[in-house]
Amino acid sequence: MVLDLGEVRDIAVVKVNGIEVGTLWNAPYKVDVTEAVHKGRNSLEITVVNVWHNRLVGDVQPGVENAVKIAKALGVTVEALLGIEKNTN
Repeated sequence: MVLDLGEVRDIAVVKVNGIEVGTLWNAPYKVDVTEAVHKGRNSLEITVVNVWHNRLVGDVQPGVENAVKIAKALGVTVEALLGIEKNTN
């Protein structure tokens, strides 16, 4: 059984009956839920999260102390990921 979320435009994490069945970040926003569904009532939880670009932009705002971990894991700065220079003033 395939669940089609239609048009999401961001990232969607899908859980059926408490089981994470997929993280969707591009079209088509479809996920196979066969293993998680059962006869009777089922619960569906869809968490839609924002795109990484917005998170990265937020992390370079003045006063932000904890930058996103992906930049550190890649050994670069958040500014480098965004293609901007950090203002040192």
